[in-house]
Amino acid sequence: MYKWLDERLDLTSLYQKVLRKAFPVHHSFFLGEITLFAFVVLVLTGVFLTLNYEPSIREVRLPDGRTVPAAYASILYIDSLSFGAVIRSLHHWSAHAMIAAAFLHMLRILLTGAYKKPRELNYLVGLALLGLAVVTAFTGYALPYDNYAVTATRIGYGIAASIPWVGGTIAEVMFGGEFPGSERSIPRLYSLHVLWLPLLLMALIGLHLAIMIKQKHTQPRYAERVAPGKILGVPMYPQQMVMMGILFALYVGIMTMIAGAFLAHPVEAFGPPNPQHPGGEARLVLPLALRASPDHPRKLAVPALRGHHRPRVHRRGPDSRDSGHRGPPPPLRGHPQGQDALPGTPLGAPRAHQRHPGPPRLLPHEHPSGLQD
Repeated sequence: MYKWLDERLDLTSLYQKVLRKAFPVHHSFFLGEITLFAFVVLVLTGVFLTLNYEPSIREVRLPDGRTVPAAYASILYIDSLSFGAVIRSLHHWSAHAMIAAAFLHMLRILLTGAYKKPRELNYLVGLALLGLAVVTAFTGYALPYDNYAVTATRIGYGIAASIPWVGGTIAEVMFGGEFPGSERSIPRLYSLHVLWLPLLLMALIGLHLAIMIKQKHTQPRYAERVAPGKILGVPMYPQQMVMMGILFALYVGIMTMIAGAFLAHPVEAFGPPNPQHPGGEARLVLPLALRASPDHPRKLAVPALRGHHRPRVHRRGPDSRDSGHRGPPPPLRGHPQGQDALPGTPLGAPRAHQRHPGPPRLLPHEHPSGLQD
């Protein structure tokens, strides 16, 4: 069988050029492979989630009588399946692991100078992969369509819409209208997240690997001293493939343990979307993001922020240090201490009859010596 395939596909030449390629043996070189493993896990878990998810915000009725969006109800259904919540959590944490590993991989490339000639093109492809991974993760953030996800995605919509000249176009392409509110937003984000952006990621990953195989790996410092001008490592087949298989099994096992121990994004705790009560840390940045949006200039009031004012601290006056009493509160800006501004007098305006009074006169029982002046 092998001979028959070799006569037609020239497998021997492929084995010599690709499968015998030398891979450096160094722990930092596994960061790129971990990024690839995370992407594979995301695709596998994403297939399961796609088969059980409805990308719609139409109202459906739950068995308990509540009426919620269909996207939110489908997440509740996924969590009710056997290992459904674990698989969804594994998808969540693998997205974090992919971006973190890609960032560390690019940092290694930057610190070791591996981006220099002749590898500038592959470095730019890697940067594009990192940015595209972040965008892909963002498009999936709104899909649970709970209070937390909708609020956080609304921040991204406001930031995108506030970009000069092209913000409106970017927001329209990504969200299909105003978010939340447009019925096209969830289907648009869903198609980007499960089809178009993953296909683009696969194409860039293939290009990245092809350029790497063509130009060969960079060498660690110790390898350059031992074998200058050569690649010091192990062949791709079988040694490197065995190590990659072991590393992939370790990755899946560790991430599954994390996914089971720390279930991600409990949608029942956040509840369905409620614009009046944004969820999570989004309460802190939502007003700023919406203020940047041209469609909502200063029109949102977040109840969770009301009442959280920084208290005014009154410092002790210079004459109350020894007596143990606090001094008077700090005066208004531009006005002498202890005097109020007349109606219509602007802050800081001088008045002829005003003079700065001396230190407050202490009563006999307040004087340090107990005597009057």
